[in-house]
Amino acid sequence: IQPGDELLIVVLGQPEYSQPLSVRSDGKVSYFGEDLTVVDKTPEDINTMIYRLVSKQGRLKEPIIMVSPRPRGKEIFVGGAVKLPGRYPLLLQDEIGLYRALTIAGGFLEESADRKHIQVVRQDGTVEEYDLSPGKPYKSITVGHGDLVFVLSLGVVDVQGQVKQPGQLRMSGRIRIDEALAQIGGYTEEADLSELVIMRADGEKIVVDVSEQFWKTEYEDNDNNYLKNGDTLYVPNANRIEPIYVLGYVQNPGPHKVRGPVAPLKAIALAGGREKEANLGKVKITRKDGTVQEVNLNAPQESEILLYPGDMLEVPKGRQINWSIVLSFITVTTALISILTR
Repeated sequence: IQPGDELLIVVLGQPEYSQPLSVRSDGKVSYFGEDLTVVDKTPEDINTMIYRLVSKQGRLKEPIIMVSPRPRGKEIFVGGAVKLPGRYPLLLQDEIGLYRALTIAGGFLEESADRKHIQVVRQDGTVEEYDLSPGKPYKSITVGHGDLVFVLSLGVVDVQGQVKQPGQLRMSGRIRIDEALAQIGGYTEEADLSELVIMRADGEKIVVDVSEQFWKTEYEDNDNNYLKNGDTLYVPNANRIEPIYVLGYVQNPGPHKVRGPVAPLKAIALAGGREKEANLGKVKITRKDGTVQEVNLNAPQESEILLYPGDMLEVPKGRQINWSIVLSFITVTTALISILTR
C-alpha cells in the first residue's frame, strides 16, 4: 500500500464499520478515531491492525474483516483461504467468472477453506455470499473491477477424552455436540455423557448433559449444546476413581478412593470407622472449592449431605472428663463444707 491508494474496509454484518479510506501523504488512514500507519503494509497486515483495534475497543466480538485496495487499474482482489491471495489485473476484460478468479488465486486451501461461505464484496460495499461446496450446481457469477473475493476459513474444535479418534475437527459455522462425536468415530464404552465439558475459546467452562434426546426442540435452541471455532470438548471417564479425604479421629485417616458422591457415615466407614473419642456432632466438611460446612451426623438431616471427590471430612475429638480434677474439686468442696458447719 502506498500514499494515494484507496482502501475498502468491510466488516461482515456491520455496515456501519464498512467504509472506504484514503491513504494520506503521511502513509496513514483514519479509522474510528485512530490513525493507522498502512504504507508498505499488505492488506493482510491492515486487516490484523483493524481487527485488534475494534477488539481492543470492545465494540465487536470476533469480527470478520476484509480489506481490499481499490485498484487504480482494472483489478480484482482475492483473499482468505486461497493459496495465492493478492491483487489480479483484469487485462483486456471488464469482469471474469468467480470460479476463474479463485483459480487465478491458486484455488482453495484444501483443509481450511469454507466452501459454503464464499464472500463477494462489490465495489460499492455490498456483500454477496455463495455456496461452492462439492455437489452444488454450477452458478454463473461474475466479479469485476474493484470487487473482492474472500474465502472464509473453517472453524476448528478440539475433541479429547473418552472418544475413539481424539483430535481436531473442522466445521463450517458451528456444530452440534452429537454431530461432532459422530464425526470423530463416537465415544468409548467408558465415556460419561452426563458431564461433558466444553472449554470456550474465551475461557468459559460449560458442563453439559447430552444423554437427552438430541432431536428435541429445547436441545436445538440451547447454544451450550453447540461447539464453535476454538472450543475444546472433553469427554470424561465414567469409571474414574477419585479420592475424598477423611481426617481426625478415625481408624485410618487419609485419602480414600470413591466412584462418586458418598454419605459422610459411608466415608467414615471407608476410613475404618471412628475412634472412641470422636465427636460426630461437630464434623467439619471442607469442599473442593474451599467452602467449609459444620454438620451434626447424629441429626436426621445427615442423610441429605453428600461428599464429592476432592472434599475433606474432619472428625474432631469429643469433650473428655478429667476425673482427677473432678475428684480434687469434690475433695476441696467437702473440706469447705466441713469447716463451715463446725
